[in-house]
Amino acid sequence: MFCSKCHTEIRDEDVKFCPRCGQKIENKRTNNRFYFASTFKSSLNEHEDQYNYSKDYSDVEKDETDTHQEQYNYSKNYSDVKKDTTDEHNTQYNYSKDYSDVKKDTADEHNTQYSYSSNYSQINTDTVTSDEDYIKAYVKTNYYSIKNKNFNIGALIFGPFYCLYRKVFPLGLIVLFFEICFLFTVGGDYATLIEFFINLFLAFKFNEIYLKRVTNIVETIKNNNPDKTSRELIKICSNKGGTLSIKSFIAILVILPTIISILDVIFEYNEYIENNTEASTNYTIRDITYKAPSNFNEINSSELHTYLKSNDNKCYLNAFSINYSGDIKEYLSSNTNSSTYTYKSDISTYEHQGKKWEFINMRSSYGNKNIYVHEYNKYYYIFTFEGNCNDYINEIIYSVEYNKKSE
Repeated sequence: MFCSKCHTEIRDEDVKFCPRCGQKIENKRTNNRFYFASTFKSSLNEHEDQYNYSKDYSDVEKDETDTHQEQYNYSKNYSDVKKDTTDEHNTQYNYSKDYSDVKKDTADEHNTQYSYSSNYSQINTDTVTSDEDYIKAYVKTNYYSIKNKNFNIGALIFGPFYCLYRKVFPLGLIVLFFEICFLFTVGGDYATLIEFFINLFLAFKFNEIYLKRVTNIVETIKNNNPDKTSRELIKICSNKGGTLSIKSFIAILVILPTIISILDVIFEYNEYIENNTEASTNYTIRDITYKAPSNFNEINSSELHTYLKSNDNKCYLNAFSINYSGDIKEYLSSNTNSSTYTYKSDISTYEHQGKKWEFINMRSSYGNKNIYVHEYNKYYYIFTFEGNCNDYINEIIYSVEYNKKSE
């Protein structure tokens, strides 16, 4: 048997006191193995509270006055851990996997409690080291390409529309305005060439201009939000920056060209009205009178003949009257047999305001020639147009009127 106090084995059953510690010996023999295990375990439990509280202590509401040491001792895993009394607070804290469900000691510092928070993983701890983080959040897509490259292919292809896509509205609208002005004032291939050079310049300068603009915007956001955290500033920059949505950009690509086309039609119409409302000069040949646009200058004239040319020397008009015995088709055929003409159309006929005209078109190495003939009071009135006269033929022919004195 064993001494219940010092666990010394006593072989003599008649001994009443332990020869080592003097503890009174029970007469009844005890199962050695089980007795030793239970008594040894009991001796290891220095804190009676630890043994008395079960592993389910975490389900029991704890006394708010419990110290951290007491809470630690009540851990359901503590029985499996050999406690070192020299353990620091953090070491003891880490041992307890259920500690997050236990009310912390008010003596704990705020930072320590925060660090061990079960929700720590849900808190954004990223820090902003420089303004580049804000700029990157604002630019979003293709940030490094814009930052590191001196040429922007998007600006070359789309020109001012790319500026609008990147939300650089002032620059985009200014460039678009100038391109429209060149389109309406210069027109043709020259306007296309000018537009290309504008877009080429924009392609080389856009990244630099854009990053300077974004830097200023970010600085303004920071100044206007001094109480915001880095995370909140990042969110503000991201919401304000980026690019237009695909739908918005497609709408711009459709709407703006449509507006430009409408403006072009209005411009052309106004120009047409102006050209056709300019003062015209009246010319009289025998029994008819016709009008020539003011940009035609008279070379020579008589009662039976006028010879005019346009200011740009692209169109020459020869108008006269003759008394011819044959019919009009015969006259046109006999006066268009020259071998210099590489092309000759058939003789055509049309009427305007009761006046019948027959005409023929020819081409030669010298240019175009159109002959129009009208018969009135036994005279043929002949109008020949040489050069690029398509813009003036109908206007002049339609202006022919009979003189009132001859009616």
